[in-house]
Amino acid sequence: MSRVSVVVLCYNKFLETTSRCLASLAKDPEFGAWDVILVDNGSGPETRALLHKAQEHYPRIQFVYLEQNVGFPGGMNAGLRIAKGEAVILVSSDILVPVGMVRRLAGALDAHPKAGLVGPVTNAAGNEQRIFIPAASNVEQTLELGRKYADADGPDCVRAYRLDFCCVGIRRATCEAIGPLDEGFNPGYYEDFDYSLRAARAGFELLVVENAFVYHEGGATFGSKNKSAKALMDRNKRRLLQKHGADVRLPHARDANLSALTQYADLGLKASGSAGYRVANRLNLARADMPRSFLKRWRYRRRVAALQQRLGV
Repeated sequence: MSRVSVVVLCYNKFLETTSRCLASLAKDPEFGAWDVILVDNGSGPETRALLHKAQEHYPRIQFVYLEQNVGFPGGMNAGLRIAKGEAVILVSSDILVPVGMVRRLAGALDAHPKAGLVGPVTNAAGNEQRIFIPAASNVEQTLELGRKYADADGPDCVRAYRLDFCCVGIRRATCEAIGPLDEGFNPGYYEDFDYSLRAARAGFELLVVENAFVYHEGGATFGSKNKSAKALMDRNKRRLLQKHGADVRLPHARDANLSALTQYADLGLKASGSAGYRVANRLNLARADMPRSFLKRWRYRRRVAALQQRLGV
């Protein structure tokens, strides 16, 4: 990919999230080759002051200051409007970006011409992007386990039904074909699901890049799922279904993980073979993510057992 733009969205919590995100990006030797845009989504005066100091430290980053919080879709759209890259990587501020991740995401768009959206694997997501990380792992341990997964043998990508926009690579042609994120989902939730469905219906593939990992703190953007957050999720879920039709699938994360494992099995890969590390990781996630109800758990275990047999476990 000849030109890459990275858009980072910030809203308050500069020291807790954005400063760490920027530092992780800056560690990459290719940092100077990207167009980096930081969009501040109407943060308070304390964060604004820290951002102005950061602007002195990162003179090549383009800082965009919005006067009010226009939500996650609106903030990312502000970055997309000025991004010039053939590949645009959208990054939430609660992400840590290991060295090489941007190249791997952009490289996946190069290697898969039909792909319109690509996402890295991560520790916190509700789809095929999530991999198994033990609950007690700290940030450093999570990053190390994620690196091992990304560097292990196996397919470079698996297909996804939808992608999580905590971090996503978008081909410029995708934006031109389907337009910006739908700001009707402001301040957030389900705008990434909506964009994924729009991209798929326009003929673009959605891929999880198995050799790219990011650390996702999770919950930092909208906070804990209190009553107001749950009400927002319910409202935007209804909007998604009204917009795309009642036939839209809403797969659980555990089903998405089984979809990824099925793709490994379809390729003839075995737990004892070269892709064994990744197969074992996703099987560990499958075992750890059992349904609560007895009947669902029984059915799910049968699906996992059938996959284990195909994978030679």
